[in-house]
Amino acid sequence: MTPRNKHNTGTIACVVDTECSYINKNPRMVYHFGATFGDLEQENSFNVIKMDYYVKEVISDIDLFLFQNREGDNFGYNKSMARALKDAIQNPYKVKPWKDIITEFQEKIYAMNVEYLTSYNFNFDIGIGDKIGTIRKTHQQLTDKNFYLPRNVDVVCLMDIAGTLFMNNDYDRWLK
Repeated sequence: MTPRNKHNTGTIACVVDTECSYINKNPRMVYHFGATFGDLEQENSFNVIKMDYYVKEVISDIDLFLFQNREGDNFGYNKSMARALKDAIQNPYKVKPWKDIITEFQEKIYAMNVEYLTSYNFNFDIGIGDKIGTIRKTHQQLTDKNFYLPRNVDVVCLMDIAGTLFMNNDYDRWLK
């Protein structure tokens, strides 16, 4: 891999993870946004930058915590969101408006010269092409604007890589 930046000796990547609301009439919305930026070529992974935020507009909407059937009747609540709310109350610095989270995310991508953007399930978290992931959906719902991936950044799905590696490994064993 050749770095785009001639002065950069490493390969900078960003791994994104989202947690979202679900099982109700509202669209899936990101309530917890996480990202880790680092150099893939470093021997020790101590030199990383992390983002760990709760989306203020989503975490404060109690209706998004509730599970609903098709008729709109509540039948339970999202225990993950409940734990997140407790953490958000104990760590109020983690709660930010969506606009601020996305602005910081994009600024870090450009400032650190990120070459690869990845997620375990890229189509779920971000989405490519006609797939609208949770980040794009949340961005559209909260800003009335489209979310665009940064230019000159390659996207990689970690689930696809893992599946391909395991499949090839099994195929090689089958051939032998």
